[in-house]
Amino acid sequence: MEKKKKTQDRQQTLFITLGVVAALIGLFGIIQLSSTSTAVDQMITEQKEALRPAELSLVVITDSRCDSCNNAEQVKTTVTDKNVKILKEETLDMASERAKELIGKYDITKIPSVLVFGETDKVSFRDFVKDNDALVYQKSLPPFSDTASDTIKGIVQATIIKDSSCAACIDLDQLLAQFKESGIVLGTTKELEWTGPEAQEFIRKYAITSIPSLVLSADMGVYGTATETQWKQMGTVEKDGSHVLRSTTPPYVDTATGKMIGEVTLIVLEDKSCQGCFEAQKFNMPILKRLGLEPATIRNIDASSEEGKALISRYSIKKMPTILLEGDPEVYTVLTKAWKEVGTVEEDGTYVFRKVEIGKQPYRDLATDTIIDPNDKGRGDSSQTQASAQTASTGSAGGVKEITMTARNWKFEPNIIRVKKGDRVKLSITSVDVTHGFNLPAFGINENLEPGKTVTVEFVADKTGTFPFACSVYCGQGHSSMTGELVVS
Repeated sequence: MEKKKKTQDRQQTLFITLGVVAALIGLFGIIQLSSTSTAVDQMITEQKEALRPAELSLVVITDSRCDSCNNAEQVKTTVTDKNVKILKEETLDMASERAKELIGKYDITKIPSVLVFGETDKVSFRDFVKDNDALVYQKSLPPFSDTASDTIKGIVQATIIKDSSCAACIDLDQLLAQFKESGIVLGTTKELEWTGPEAQEFIRKYAITSIPSLVLSADMGVYGTATETQWKQMGTVEKDGSHVLRSTTPPYVDTATGKMIGEVTLIVLEDKSCQGCFEAQKFNMPILKRLGLEPATIRNIDASSEEGKALISRYSIKKMPTILLEGDPEVYTVLTKAWKEVGTVEEDGTYVFRKVEIGKQPYRDLATDTIIDPNDKGRGDSSQTQASAQTASTGSAGGVKEITMTARNWKFEPNIIRVKKGDRVKLSITSVDVTHGFNLPAFGINENLEPGKTVTVEFVADKTGTFPFACSVYCGQGHSSMTGELVVS
């Protein structure tokens, strides 16, 4: 009996222990489930909070004096386009006491500006800087109001110093138009005759040696490093901040001597007896202009006149009609490079156009006194016919040469192009800054290159040699050095 009782006691103790363990396990599960549920609830709450629009207030500070200043609405859009809820918006003039308080507290240097208050830890915006309880926009582009000096900066005043008698001198209005296109804001533009007292004061103050010239106010300096770097290739920045153009693009006036540099007389030597011959002036004038030359004077001389006969004899002219350049053609860098392929420079400095056949129009051969039509293969001279035959054969055998080029102030990349005779050349040219031109006179090519647009030029390299190409649209002081070479072997 006693043994049986002890067995029953042990079983009862075991049941109690198992019951306690089961209770503990159940309790642990409840606690665990409760903890998991709490973590999930917290995660959901955090996600909801993250998705909730930030509640913000805006303060916009402007300057009522500055109609040309950048619009603060564009800056506001940077904020309002995000996941935000604008509770309040306030616009202040910088002259108000409230604006002055904010300008001082947050060290605002440029107006317009935008301040963002509220739940700023939930958001970030480009060009906004965290300052204590606010996000402050500090990157106002010119023109802007400078809070330190209480002046408007970035409205550039321009003074053009010119010689009204020089119709062929560079048009600085075009340069100013390019500045406007690039985002520079111009105020008033004053034009001064270079011999006048006000212009002479500028010339003395800034040691200007050539006219036309351009003086821009110190406001030009707030447009950033890129603009300053570009300007230093065109001119100088003076101690007072003025920007002075130092252009020697001909023609120009030498202020020391008063002499016009780069004046050229175009002599058109005509053959009036040749009814079918091409018009030399009509054909050559557009080419000369693209090479940067605008003749100051044009003289038309008939080959049968005494003066015409004298020119033919003096320069051993063999083909008519043609042109001659007298004066200062040597100062036109692009022209002189191109001229080597089409004419000669005589001992007296006169430039004589000799390869009249490149116009592919009828002309007179004075040696044989016959009219040559380059397009008539049956009647053309032997050298012309042979050249045409070679072109046809090499053109059919040549490959396609595709070249990608860029144009920028003041260079082509690449500036040397090498191809084989007979190649079909395909140039894809893109200007990356301002409007340039691409002029390859030996192949009759001249194209405008607008910024950001790719122009495709195709031609057959049907002759061997080194052929210069150049920018044909004035693009600043370095325009005349913007050249390159096509090498056909």
